[in-house]
Amino acid sequence: MILVLSSTFALLDTKFSLKELIIYLKVKNAVFIVLFQCLFICGGCQAYEISRPQPLSPLEECGYVKLTGHSEMMAYLKKIDSLSDKVQIEVIGKSVEGREIPAVMLSEDKVFGSHRGVKPVVLIFATQHGHEPSGKEAALILIRELATGSLQDVLKELDVLIVPLVNPDGAAKDTRRNANDMDLNRNHVVLSEPESLALHTLFLKWMPEVVVDVHESNCMSNRWLRLGYRKNAEEMFDCVSNLNISPAIMKFSMDVVVPEVGQLVKADGFTFHRYIVGGPPEARRIRHSTTNINDGRQSTGIYNTFSFILEGQKYSGSVNKIERRTAGQISAITAFLKTIAKYREKVLSVARSARQKLLEQRSSGEDVVHIRMDYGADPERKTTTMYPLYDVNSQKKFEKELGNYAPLVKIKKSIKKPVAYIFSKNERRLTELLSRHQIEMYCLKKDTKLKVEEYKILSLTPITEEDKRGEDVEVKVQTKDVTMEEGSVVVFLRQRAGNLIPLLLEPQSNWGICTERSGRKYHFGQYLKEGRQYPILRLMQPVELELKKCEKN
Repeated sequence: MILVLSSTFALLDTKFSLKELIIYLKVKNAVFIVLFQCLFICGGCQAYEISRPQPLSPLEECGYVKLTGHSEMMAYLKKIDSLSDKVQIEVIGKSVEGREIPAVMLSEDKVFGSHRGVKPVVLIFATQHGHEPSGKEAALILIRELATGSLQDVLKELDVLIVPLVNPDGAAKDTRRNANDMDLNRNHVVLSEPESLALHTLFLKWMPEVVVDVHESNCMSNRWLRLGYRKNAEEMFDCVSNLNISPAIMKFSMDVVVPEVGQLVKADGFTFHRYIVGGPPEARRIRHSTTNINDGRQSTGIYNTFSFILEGQKYSGSVNKIERRTAGQISAITAFLKTIAKYREKVLSVARSARQKLLEQRSSGEDVVHIRMDYGADPERKTTTMYPLYDVNSQKKFEKELGNYAPLVKIKKSIKKPVAYIFSKNERRLTELLSRHQIEMYCLKKDTKLKVEEYKILSLTPITEEDKRGEDVEVKVQTKDVTMEEGSVVVFLRQRAGNLIPLLLEPQSNWGICTERSGRKYHFGQYLKEGRQYPILRLMQPVELELKKCEKN
């Protein structure tokens, strides 16, 4: 009998090294089952055709020549849902142009999130920037593998929540921003856009212990190319860096999670590094991105979440090298899930302890909040580790020790936290913004005399922090007795958003409602007029108040 060969055996005839072949098969996530039954009687043997992962994602189906469109994505997710009882799909919102934003809940349990005592919830979201498609394409393949394929065992340890496409309008146009010309990854303070609001509503519903925000970073920067090389880290990964987030979360993330993810990604044959921005070092400093809570990583991390950013390597053109780019993202997200599953007990313990501290009663305004920070040099270490680069002239890969490195987050200004903030009921735009963050607010039942701290705005001076323009706000603090009228809004810090609230409301915060940079028409710059009293007051000592829950807008 003539042996029937599949396309896979044709692959073996090509000139792959053993390592390359293993990586190829692993990245493809194909299940190759070859059953040979020797039939000596007929002098031959029978071979069975090799199975393929089903269903193929739209990108796999077309041979990696065309990105997955929105309707194709929705049809594919519906198919996955029909094949597995581990999947639930929820539409969490619609884009500016009316496209649905799906969230896929994957759990081995009948009810998603029903075992929070022993299983962390992990939220993965991708393609906030519409022209960064590999995260979406990887997420679609990973949904299949979690539901029906090679990653099902992960669901024994974790419940996984995936939003594969946050910005469907931008993806349809192959543009960074959404249809309102807003960068969604700079919209997590004002939450003015339906896409970012839907994402935060989902986050606050489930309060996942772990989050990863998946992006791509263009390696073809003109600043680097002019010096003859480009960055060549296929996957860059990093954790939270805002120093108001639990130090225990940052330490475990940096000491354990980031290194272990890196080791697994490198074992898959991809280059890896911690996420860096800036440079080249000859022209600009290099730092580990931002501390700003207006992006996806820090805005979820500020709730004491193990939150991370993943940046795959992107070239000019969204489809250019899309198969390799998608494979790298699959490798990194898989490594991330396996690492979190391995340490799930530690992750649960650290996150819960840190979150509980936000809910503890504060007897006075003695706790400190850091409202200004920036990256700086490490006096004990002048350079990074060796960073992978590509010489565009010799077309060779090499590693370079990067100087002009600012790896340490340094505090520039800290203040004592108040017990609560108080402002007039007439500040409706402010209450609407806080409502979008689901921050608890109370209203005074009657006119009430209080001793408070009040800011007077003295001056605004242009500054540069994290290599971006901002304003240094100088204030004078006055303690005074005021009578707040009935209906005035009181915002206590003893709630799950206790880290977030002062960063939003302090006038000197370089991530607040007055100074955020995502869209001038949305921010509260009118509060920062020189010589004006800042309208948000600080209650520094506990006091008995007659209150009622504020009605929702």
